[in-house]
Amino acid sequence: MKDNVEVALGRQVEQVSSDPFHLGLALHGPAGRIVAWASMPRMRVPPFLFPCILASGCATAGSPPRSAPAPAPVSAATAPAPRPEKTPRQECDELVNILLPLAQKWLREQHGFLPYGAGMAPSGQIVLTMAQTGQSDDVNTRLGMMELAFRQGAAEGQFKATALVVDMIVIPPGKSAKQDGVAIRLDHRAGYSVIVGYPYFFSATGGLVMEPPFTSEGAHAVFPPK
Repeated sequence: MKDNVEVALGRQVEQVSSDPFHLGLALHGPAGRIVAWASMPRMRVPPFLFPCILASGCATAGSPPRSAPAPAPVSAATAPAPRPEKTPRQECDELVNILLPLAQKWLREQHGFLPYGAGMAPSGQIVLTMAQTGQSDDVNTRLGMMELAFRQGAAEGQFKATALVVDMIVIPPGKSAKQDGVAIRLDHRAGYSVIVGYPYFFSATGGLVMEPPFTSEGAHAVFPPK
């Protein structure tokens, strides 16, 4: 059942687990292969959430990361300039770029999905989370559990940005009719909070058609408003 809440923005993902709610994921980006494996992160995530760490330098899903080679010495003259700090929106966009392809994959294969999300640690590490199989299948119950987990993690300084993805009913701007949509609830510790809606429908041949996204103000449900 879709969430009954109404809302008025090129990375390839490979699923390597048969259970869509207990995942091993392989994400392919321009910097090489990134693998998420089901090992418990050092963050204290409540036990009703299933975490996967998204980290580079892993051999295969289910295996520990390879040891990184020692960096070559760099002289002060050739040291690269520090990278500019990313904006809250840019960091939230990183979460969207990882999470949206998963929603598209499950919509194509299953025509729906249960809520899931991800949190970004202060270091930039991203942890994919979802309520464990066997918990309530009620969408609002799962959302409540995940928002509670994110709020706890944010209060302890474990997250600087979070995202929750919901298959729900939306009303795009300029329209009055309700339709299916993917809503991504983004929150950042800097006070950035938006909901990004992606309306979608299935064509006569069964293909997934995603319409242009829209945004609305978020509820600031994870980090206290600035």
